Amino acid sequence: MAAYITPRIGSTASTSFANRAVTIARSLSDTFAGIRPSDVPLFIPAQLAGGPAAYNPPEKLWLKVFFTDSEKSQAAGRAFLKPYLSRTENRDTAISDKVVPSQIAAIGEWGSHPGERFAYLKNIKQPTLVVNGNHDVIVYTVNSLYLVQNMPNAKLILYPDANHGSWYEYHEDFVFEINRFLDESDRIPTITTGAAAD
Repeated sequence: MAAYITPRIGSTASTSFANRAVTIARSLSDTFAGIRPSDVPLFIPAQLAGGPAAYNPPEKLWLKVFFTDSEKSQAAGRAFLKPYLSRTENRDTAISDKVVPSQIAAIGEWGSHPGERFAYLKNIKQPTLVVNGNHDVIVYTVNSLYLVQNMPNAKLILYPDANHGSWYEYHEDFVFEINRFLDESDRIPTITTGAAAD
């Protein structure tokens, strides 16, 4: 497992330190995004070894995690990174290791829904657009399918040859689909239940 992970992804979150936290938290989750506890000892050494070496300079992390290995996807990644990296004002604050405890807590809470698996999703009545790439290494693609199968008003857009940054790679189509979804959502009647319906 470690030999597989290190050269391919090394780190599957926005930073390698955060990914170790995500690995541990996902091993404690009983959701579809969980990692088997027996696999954790293989994931973490691979992340420790592979992350720092594989992503120097850090832009390589963006290309590996948000785009697939195909030349077309990597070219789209470089095209995305050019204006992103040239921006000098109003940049987001860099992530630090101070976020790890909060990230672990949030993932743990997210994975602790009691009762039937996915049942809580059926209560989400709002129109929901789920967008993913067909090779996502962070939010495995099958999870998007689980969402739309269990949310009554969900629509799935699955981009080909795309990783976690599918909307960066297919930005023109993504903007078109978002606008169409929002226009359609305005026409969908609001579903009310319980006391609000009386």
